[in-house]
Amino acid sequence: MKKRFSKKTGMFFTLLTVVVLFAIISYQKIGLDAKDRALKEEKVRCEQKISDLEKEEQTIEEYREYVKSDEYIEDVAREKLGLVYPDDIVFEPGDN
Repeated sequence: MKKRFSKKTGMFFTLLTVVVLFAIISYQKIGLDAKDRALKEEKVRCEQKISDLEKEEQTIEEYREYVKSDEYIEDVAREKLGLVYPDDIVFEPGDN
């Protein structure tokens, strides 16, 4: 029976296999690291957007409370309808 491979040849193929597997794993790791960085950046952007939306929600809630107040009704009556209190002094542009 003939030996097909010597010990050195077997070691060479084993080493070659290990190096190829290492290269494949390293390549995959680089891709995963890049994806990880991109997802972390997206997470930061999403958290900022959430923060901005929470501020906007707070502003809307404050405006909703203002609209329910007597102050809002008074402001609208003065600005849109031109109404005044009886004791208010009104300045009107006069004819020269």
